[in-house]
Amino acid sequence: MMTPKISIIVPVYNGAAYIERTLESILKQSLTAIEVIVVDDGSTDHTLSILAAIKNPKLRVLSKQNGGVSSARNAGMKAAKGMYIGFVDADDVVKDNLFEQLYQASADMDVVVSRLLIEKDGTFVQKDSFLESNRIYSQEAFRQEVLARYLTIENLDLLSVVNKIYRSSFLRDNAILFDETLALEEDGMFNLKVYTNMQALIQIDCAGYYYLANETSVTRDFIGHNSLDKLKQKFNLDYKEIADLDFSEEQLLSFKSSRLIYSICFLLFSLSKAKSSWTEKKAFITRVMEDSLVSFAVRHLDDYYVQNRSKFEQIIAWCILKNKVMIVKGIICLLAIAHRLKLLQLIKKIN
Repeated sequence: MMTPKISIIVPVYNGAAYIERTLESILKQSLTAIEVIVVDDGSTDHTLSILAAIKNPKLRVLSKQNGGVSSARNAGMKAAKGMYIGFVDADDVVKDNLFEQLYQASADMDVVVSRLLIEKDGTFVQKDSFLESNRIYSQEAFRQEVLARYLTIENLDLLSVVNKIYRSSFLRDNAILFDETLALEEDGMFNLKVYTNMQALIQIDCAGYYYLANETSVTRDFIGHNSLDKLKQKFNLDYKEIADLDFSEEQLLSFKSSRLIYSICFLLFSLSKAKSSWTEKKAFITRVMEDSLVSFAVRHLDDYYVQNRSKFEQIIAWCILKNKVMIVKGIICLLAIAHRLKLLQLIKKIN
């Protein structure tokens, strides 16, 4: 059998509601020389029976005990035979020419990046990218122009693994795998190792990955999944243990502080649309506002983040700095009312 050009890895856990739709979009790719490796991470619903019913020679199904998305992706990478490796989440879909376009740009590249289409309020939006399309970035250029911004502001185009392909030999030669001990930031730390080892990267002018909203996602049910604790764990990661970095400890502190406050603002804004009770929401706001690490971080923000943050982030940071808990509760209450009344344009302007 000819070596696949791309191995597409799809980790899934209890994905019966989505997996068939996702695989349909992958298996009809215009690039035919692919293999699709679905790694079932110990599903307890009928995901496996759905997979068994899909008869396609490009599809391989691996089953393992539940160990999390990182362990599932690692299992898929170890089984992959393709020259390049790509990832798709089990509840997303891709355009039928995405992987062909990524592969066409892959000559001499360790990494090829596409744009993400992110579902927001029922429509798909394309966020700004830190990269110039169709420019080849050497490791030196990436370090000088992009790396500090990557560590300061969460940019999904760079942060996520699902909108990229990676040269398999490059990942193997540099022993790059997902850290199975991380509950959050597994994509970011994987890519940090990628960006500090790659020799050539390009972003193509193509948006072909649909990052779909999923109401049951752990990343969206942040109250029930201790997201504040996970963000603090992320803050406490030692970046220099993960990658070779030239930044000072003071710089790294400002980067991590900025990312923590960015994430806190995202959670608080998302709280207005969450289905939790108002009592739960108020308790979450109080916990965030009274957390000592959050208060510490807001005093150590990076200048680039300060210059580029939104009005909402400016207000929340001031409230944290001045311990204005009631003001934040009032803002979230007003946003919740605006959302219920479908005043989405107002919400978008604030965000």
